[in-house]
Amino acid sequence: MKTADIKTILVIGVAHNATYRRLFENAFVQDLKREGTAAIPSYNLKILEGMPTPETVIQVVKETGADAVLLTRMNSRSEKTYTREAVGRTDMALDRAPYEPVFMLPDQTTTTSITIRVVLESKLYETASKNLIWSATSELKDPVMTKKYVEKATVLLVEDLKKANIL
Repeated sequence: MKTADIKTILVIGVAHNATYRRLFENAFVQDLKREGTAAIPSYNLKILEGMPTPETVIQVVKETGADAVLLTRMNSRSEKTYTREAVGRTDMALDRAPYEPVFMLPDQTTTTSITIRVVLESKLYETASKNLIWSATSELKDPVMTKKYVEKATVLLVEDLKKANIL
C-alpha cells in the first residue's frame, strides 16, 4: 500500500479499563496527526462504547470514511514475584556504637519485588480490502500506565509505521 492511500485512520484501543483505552487512543491520534495522517479515536464514538464488535467497527468505518483501522490490545500480562533473604546490620552509625561491629547481631529481612510484563499487539487493517497491512508486538516491563509512558510506547509504534512506508 502506498503512503498516499491512507488518509484517515480509526484508532481503537481494546481495554477493560476506559482510562487506558483513552490514553492509548489519544497518544496514537496525536502521533499520527503529527505525521500528517488524520486519525479518529474510537472512544469518542457512541457506537463504539465498551468493547467494539466487528459489526460496529464496519459501521463506524462507513460513517467516518476511514481508510484504515489501527487496533491495539493487551495480548497478555504476567507477574513474577521474587523473594530474597537479606542479612544486614540494623545500626547504621557503627562509628558511634559502644561496642565492636563484629558483635552486632545481624538483622535478617526478606525483600519482595514483583515484575510485571505486558504484551501489546497492534494491527493496522486497510478498510476497503480488510487486509492486515502492518502488525507489531511490544513487550513492556513494569509499565506504569501514565500518559508519559503510553506516549513513549506509541511514538515507537508510529516510527515503525513510518519505516514500513505506511505513513
